[in-house]
Amino acid sequence: MASGQQRHDLSGVAVEAVAPEHQHHALVEVFKRRQQRTEQDLKPELRQRMLQGAEASGLAPLDYAQLVRTGNEEANAMDNAMGELAAWLAKDQALLQAFEASGETVTAFADAHGLHPIEAAAILNRAKARRDVQAQAPAA
Repeated sequence: MASGQQRHDLSGVAVEAVAPEHQHHALVEVFKRRQQRTEQDLKPELRQRMLQGAEASGLAPLDYAQLVRTGNEEANAMDNAMGELAAWLAKDQALLQAFEASGETVTAFADAHGLHPIEAAAILNRAKARRDVQAQAPAA
């Protein structure tokens, strides 16, 4: 459940996606249990996985934070992580807008912005996918 893979029935057939809040709570539980067995600080890894789960959910960062909020000390960490995710998404969107306005190839754009072409392509594809999802979402 923490990995965010689809739920399966008893026959092993994928039946539905795991809800973002279920994935988040499973992830937190897995990290709590792992932290009890090690002296290594697992918080940075947990934070990274939280950010990945939030981005994969397709929800706006603040909407995701409200959905998974539990009301304990984790809430502050989640708010900070969602603020960081919102900044990343805004940067990705700004890069997409700059790329589309530039008329350059991905390789030329990446070089001009100090990015590796593969990294630039991944950022641009994520930003395009998020924009497409937002464009298809009904207005609230």
